[in-house]
Amino acid sequence: MNLIDVLKSECVEAQGRYDSRDDVLAALAALAKKTPALANVEEAVIRDALIERENLSTTGFGNGIAIPH
Repeated sequence: MNLIDVLKSECVEAQGRYDSRDDVLAALAALAKKTPALANVEEAVIRDALIERENLSTTGFGNGIAIPH
C-alpha cells in the first residue's frame, strides 16, 4: 500500500502557516473531520486526542515538518 492510496485530497493541506503547535493540531483536526470515517466525531474530540498523543511524544522532526499519527 502506498501513502497516496489512503490520503484523501480534502484532508491534505500544503504550505499552511501556523503560530503554535495548538494551532497546527486544531487545523489538523479540522482537516480530519472532513473524512467520512470521522463524520460522527466532534472536531474538539479529534483535536483533544491529537493533543494527548502529541503530549506522549512529539511527532515533529524540526524545520516545520511533522508527521502526526
